[in-house]
Amino acid sequence: MKPYLLTLLLAYTTPLLLNANPLLNPPNRYCNPRYDFCLEYPQAVFAEKHSSTNDDGLVLMSADRDVRMRVSGYYNVMGWSAAEEMEDFKAALKDRYGSKLELISQHQTAEGIEATFKVEYITIYCLLTVRGDSFVSLEIETNLKKKFDPSHALPLLLQDIKLLHSHDE
Repeated sequence: MKPYLLTLLLAYTTPLLLNANPLLNPPNRYCNPRYDFCLEYPQAVFAEKHSSTNDDGLVLMSADRDVRMRVSGYYNVMGWSAAEEMEDFKAALKDRYGSKLELISQHQTAEGIEATFKVEYITIYCLLTVRGDSFVSLEIETNLKKKFDPSHALPLLLQDIKLLHSHDE
């Protein structure tokens, strides 16, 4: 193999290999006992963290502002199912993005419902879980700055992001 090809290959694969090794890159953890959830997330991706003023959750951003993740708990004041809450989330996205919003996938999980949307180059993922009389919402938006960074691809991010019950920690 030519030396410049090997150098190029190492330049592109080394960051991905380092991110994949939990010993070299342990996850950060945020817990919210009020709404019974913990979030594990890759510290290598999310450099910026902002807690909500009412302690319901937090917003995380990548250093290049290409990925945004929100996690929050909130009371189910309407008494809705996870499917009804997801429809409300879709309506809010439709208001924001209009006809450009495309539903890629949606399915029921053991604890709620998850969906993935596409808006031009942006991918939006939402997981809604039911925790007693509350919901926990995890939202990830990738490719906000059109960077197309492979480490920001949704499937790769979802491998390293875990939404747990706080008593599972």
